[in-house]
Amino acid sequence: MEFLMSTYLSKSLPLCGALIILLGACTSDETPDPVDAPLPTQAPGVAIASPDNGAELNDATVDVTLALSGDVAALRYALNDTTPAEILLDRVVADYTFELNAKPGSNVLWAEAIASDGRTARDEIAFWLSEDLAPEIVFETSATAPILEDEVLLIATITSPGGELDAVELRVNENDVAFSEDALTLLDENAYTYSFETTLTLGDGENLIELSAHHGEASVTETLLLTRGQDTEAPTLAGINLPDGASVESRQPWLSGRVTDNVEVAELRLLKEGADAAILTVNEDGTFGAPIDLLPGSNAFTLEAEDVFGNTTSLERSLYFGARTSAGGSHTGVILNGQIFAWGRNNKGQAGVGYTSRLGDSDPAHPDAPMPVSLGEGEEAVALAFGQNSSLALSASGQVYAWGDNGDGQLCVGTPGSAELDEEDRLEPTLVTLNEPAIAIFRGNSHSLILGASGQVYACGDNGSGQLGDGTTESRDLPTPVEGLEDVIAIRAGSASSYALTASGQVYAWGRNSYGNLASGTDDSDAHPTPALIEGLEEVVDLANGRDHVVALTRTGELFGWGLNASNQLGEHPDWDDGEVHQVEPLTTINASLNLARVGAGGNQSFVITAEGLAYGWGQNGFGNLGTPTEDDLNHAQDPVFGLVGLDDLGVGALHSVALRNDGRIFTWGWSFQGSLGAGESAINAWSYRVPVLVDVEAP
Repeated sequence: MEFLMSTYLSKSLPLCGALIILLGACTSDETPDPVDAPLPTQAPGVAIASPDNGAELNDATVDVTLALSGDVAALRYALNDTTPAEILLDRVVADYTFELNAKPGSNVLWAEAIASDGRTARDEIAFWLSEDLAPEIVFETSATAPILEDEVLLIATITSPGGELDAVELRVNENDVAFSEDALTLLDENAYTYSFETTLTLGDGENLIELSAHHGEASVTETLLLTRGQDTEAPTLAGINLPDGASVESRQPWLSGRVTDNVEVAELRLLKEGADAAILTVNEDGTFGAPIDLLPGSNAFTLEAEDVFGNTTSLERSLYFGARTSAGGSHTGVILNGQIFAWGRNNKGQAGVGYTSRLGDSDPAHPDAPMPVSLGEGEEAVALAFGQNSSLALSASGQVYAWGDNGDGQLCVGTPGSAELDEEDRLEPTLVTLNEPAIAIFRGNSHSLILGASGQVYACGDNGSGQLGDGTTESRDLPTPVEGLEDVIAIRAGSASSYALTASGQVYAWGRNSYGNLASGTDDSDAHPTPALIEGLEEVVDLANGRDHVVALTRTGELFGWGLNASNQLGEHPDWDDGEVHQVEPLTTINASLNLARVGAGGNQSFVITAEGLAYGWGQNGFGNLGTPTEDDLNHAQDPVFGLVGLDDLGVGALHSVALRNDGRIFTWGWSFQGSLGAGESAINAWSYRVPVLVDVEAP
């Protein structure tokens, strides 16, 4: 059986030797050496067309125009010392315009154009902004909240871009109000930003607040209307960890956030159609967390908060149970409105289009761009699981379909009672026989896992390391029950290891342990055919694995990991210099301020997705695996995938990834091989795409 590109870099091989073995194994003689391949596109070019270099401006809001030429897939720009903005271009444009806020005096603006292969071009200008500018006032005190007391703390921020303030005046209902000198505090002398705080006594009803600031001949007045009366303000719900509409691969994901009120929260309810209202516990600081039961596909629910005065607020959200994107060795698939689209390598029929093919074939056409895959009349797909050269799909009716490589019986489509292992490849979706509806699927290297609605886990395929969990090392071509598991809510599979997450937040592992895969404190070459509890790991809410490493996320937002670490896919630690982590260890690869929602992994790389829908990756990056312009492997989450905000789903393959954005658009990045990125004839074969590529596929 072919040994694909997901091959990990052994710790015992020099890097160059491992790379030669890797490329030789996965591409054979049909894959050109990317180092010797000619540059396919024009060099990128960028010029700052406006403002002019050396210009003198009178408005702090500056209109910027960039003139672009050549191959420009993305932009990066910054004014002065601010954090650079990163823009992913969906189409070819000659000019790109945007606004920036300048500071008085000298300003330096730079812009950089990035090609699809990582080449860059840069331009830089300087301009002058007049210092005779009016101040700006922003009230921090809310105008919408009713004031229940007779006093209120008035807070405002005053910025004087032209220089130091000359005077500040305060009036309430057209009457001048005196305030102490320490009410005005200079926060930043460079930007002349002030904090203004003073306590006001309010009368019943409406109170008109006027705050004026003066600098030279320029001045500004802002007003704020405060009402003193009964509480009519409803509670506020914020900080929800799971993005609205996002995909999860657990039947009971952990939902958390914060609820606050100007007086006191009385009750927080979780409402879901067909279920009784669940009362959620709210901590003293307003935080809450609870599991939410999901069915495969889209699930709508409502969070409803009520305060002690009876004011209520509702937040309607949805979550999608199941992977709508998936990447295997070199083939890729997505689900849009129940329709599967697949593309990429098809030597084993893994694209599911009814035939085998290779890049360049035209009769029939090789799927180098998305092609529809049918599960049969009336069947809608709700989840995908692509791995190596095989594919699984779950339908809304709870049926599992399989296609592609079946060399070890990993498609689960054998004949009951037959003594012969079914090793015949399937070129289009074939129904898997299961005695109950399925709710989740997952693919390993040469084995598959299925989660039934009862919570029973089933497995099929290669069992040489005990990865099927049935107490034997005999390969199976039919779904075989895994022993000793209860209340399973999620399943995962690595190269030859398997994992199950239970409703209590515990993780069980079985199969190969050559690199500490089972987190038992050591490694060995023995088969481990029975699930065993991983000690030292509690309250896990999400789990992801690559070829031979695992990353776990807990309720408190902490990351843990174990297994192979030859490419720093678990990060860097002085005690991990042997390239393996044999027991559960905390990972320090992520900024603690990030609100983590989910984890992802594949091959020798790891990812996290934040509540804002940003994906950060680390580990192997020699083929553009992490979706950032850099060429180096990373030992920590340095930058998010370039230009992608608002991700609903992420599928990580051996050397490439696919993502679904919340506007329904599909993006891919990484190693382009046999059409794996779905970009059609324009995509270069055996080439690294470090900047995400927009895939042309439309929802039915």
